[in-house]
Amino acid sequence: MSTGLIIAIVVVVVVLLAVLLLLGGRQKKKKEDERRRLAASGHREEAKGQEQLADRKQAEAGEVGEQARRRRESAEQAAEETRRQQQVAEQAAEEARRQQEVAEQASEEARRRGEAADQERAAAEKLDQDASERSSEASRVRDDAQERSRRADELDPDQNR
Repeated sequence: MSTGLIIAIVVVVVVLLAVLLLLGGRQKKKKEDERRRLAASGHREEAKGQEQLADRKQAEAGEVGEQARRRRESAEQAAEETRRQQQVAEQAAEEARRQQEVAEQASEEARRRGEAADQERAAAEKLDQDASERSSEASRVRDDAQERSRRADELDPDQNR
């Protein structure tokens, strides 16, 4: 064999090795990109699930808040009714001493209703606190979902078409 043929074979072998190395690098990059796409997809799905959870918790917080509002209105109405009954009881006591026992009974009933109204008001305040906590939790979960979605978009910017 001639020296030129040996050199040509060596050059062809070197070129073939370089091509194989380039193709291997591209395949490795493809696999890595696919793994990233799968991870980003998983993050997106998890973020979507957390966002749905946040929406549900927000709806629950709204319902609890509505219940608290209704109870507060009921307690305020009961308190107003109690105030009216106390006025009637006081007027009846001043008007006639002979009806004093009737007035005392009305006053006692008004007091019990006042206590019931206070209990309703306390329950409404507790529901308000619960609604506030749930709303805060929903906001926190929504923020987490947005952060995960942002991270997923950073991992695979091609998905934002």
